[in-house]
Amino acid sequence: MEKGSYSPRLTFIILISLIIGQVLIVNYLKSDFDKQLTACYEAINTSSIIQGALVNMLVQKNIIDRDQLMKEAGTLSTELSAKLERMKQQQKEGKDTANNAPGQPPVEGKQVK
Repeated sequence: MEKGSYSPRLTFIILISLIIGQVLIVNYLKSDFDKQLTACYEAINTSSIIQGALVNMLVQKNIIDRDQLMKEAGTLSTELSAKLERMKQQQKEGKDTANNAPGQPPVEGKQVK
């Protein structure tokens, strides 16, 4: 092969090597992500088991009342849901008003509450 001549074979080999490298990297990252996700699920399951055992022990020792605990958990869950809804609404309103110039009326087609 002459010096300075174009070699399509070399370009093809480089392209194939890059594609194989990307496939290997993506597979590695997917595997690592799956391992981390599995570890998270195991941690959540362990935490749930420990919390359940703690509640059972506290109920058996008459430290807490299960019905009162369930009522309080329901109340906290409702309050948390309401707070999340308010945050979503505030975020949505913030995005709507952020698209307008300061001191300018809303632009046609954009809702502002």
